[in-house]
Amino acid sequence: MHRSFAAAAVEISFVTSAVAADLRPMVPKAPPAFAPGSYSWTGFYVGVQLGWQTQADDNDVSVVSTFPPPFGPGLAPVGFAGPIDLEGAVGGVHSGFNYQVGQLILGIEADIEASNVHGSVAGVTMIGAPVFPVTTSADLELNWQASVRGRLGFAIDRLLIYATGGVSFADFDANTTIAFLQPVVGPPGPDWPTGGAVSDSVLGFTIGGGFEWASLDNWTARLEYRYTEYDGFAQTLIGRPLVPVLVPGTPTEVTTGDISFHTVRLGVSYKFGGAQVVARY
Repeated sequence: MHRSFAAAAVEISFVTSAVAADLRPMVPKAPPAFAPGSYSWTGFYVGVQLGWQTQADDNDVSVVSTFPPPFGPGLAPVGFAGPIDLEGAVGGVHSGFNYQVGQLILGIEADIEASNVHGSVAGVTMIGAPVFPVTTSADLELNWQASVRGRLGFAIDRLLIYATGGVSFADFDANTTIAFLQPVVGPPGPDWPTGGAVSDSVLGFTIGGGFEWASLDNWTARLEYRYTEYDGFAQTLIGRPLVPVLVPGTPTEVTTGDISFHTVRLGVSYKFGGAQVVARY
């Protein structure tokens, strides 16, 4: 009898402990930890860029002058075709918009740049009897260029690797000088310089790529390479008169083949909208 009572007491004790354990308050579990967020490239931006531009392919400039009366009937056109090397600095502003989908970046960008890209070439033609040496020279200068391009990139947090391409526009100046020097035979005479200037706007394409780094939430820095090709320059200018009043100016035709460039640029951009973070789960 006493043993049965003791056994029952032990069982009641175990049951009471089990019930008490079940009645303890529930402790909420912590939410699952998320991976750190990544930088968002979505938004509008503006910036500045500076670069160095060099001619990509050999290109000849042709300069041909046709002399007006009284010289014209007896003289064939004079001129030459020779290689020209264009290079110089470019710099300007850019603006665009990026949209981020996961790590894919879709964007559009426009830029405009001033330029001191230029080059010159000269040649000598012997004409007439007595023989006159005629020196013809041409200076070709890129005044400005602009482009409208698409951008496609891959973002690794604050690093953007991108390709870009689109249409490009440019304006060139050509300046020519034609100088009649002292005759090789016959009486000496004065030098007769003539020449002039003309501009031409051309269309082309540009393609390239680069790296962009978001050093601060609103500021990015970039390194970019682009290949650009423009249609050839083709214009006719009327030079200064050989002899004022008596002899009209000399028509001179200046032509080139397609003009292509390699350009490396450094740039800085400001992104509007403050810091944005895309959470990764």
